[in-house]
Amino acid sequence: MKPIFGKKNLGFTLSEISLALGIAGFCLISILGLLTVGLKGTGDVGRRTEAVEVASLVISDLRGSAGKTESSFFEIPMRSGTTSLFLKDTEGTSKPVGFEDVGRNNSTTAKYRVDVRLASLDDKVLIGSVDVCWPPHPGNEVTSGSGASQTTSYVYPASSRVSVPVAFPIY
Repeated sequence: MKPIFGKKNLGFTLSEISLALGIAGFCLISILGLLTVGLKGTGDVGRRTEAVEVASLVISDLRGSAGKTESSFFEIPMRSGTTSLFLKDTEGTSKPVGFEDVGRNNSTTAKYRVDVRLASLDDKVLIGSVDVCWPPHPGNEVTSGSGASQTTSYVYPASSRVSVPVAFPIY
């Protein structure tokens, strides 16, 4: 600060204050931008962890149902083919904490869509994959065929899908 009119000035000029506030504002905006990116990443990791838990539940149900015609908990047919489940979280209900099937059709209350693809390697081993996707209705519909043979499938980005390969014996 320079003295003005020969007087000793003990304060800051308006231009100095404006410059300091501009720099501080720019820094705060940058920090807030990074904070939102970090929070979004944390939410994605939490959702992916929960999806892996869902896949683990389905795989445990399949492995515990060897020798049966369908799995015990989710009632998945134990033969070659694809089965889709729509699961919702039971948190906040009177049911045990976990996930429950809300029907084989599109459901608005579902949190995850689980596609179980199984194939018989021979008469002794089933192989396949368990795909957990969210949200259950992404809006990216792909329709193929026409009339009675028309099928609709959904395209999920890799960031909202967990795929786990499975193999277990058939007794």
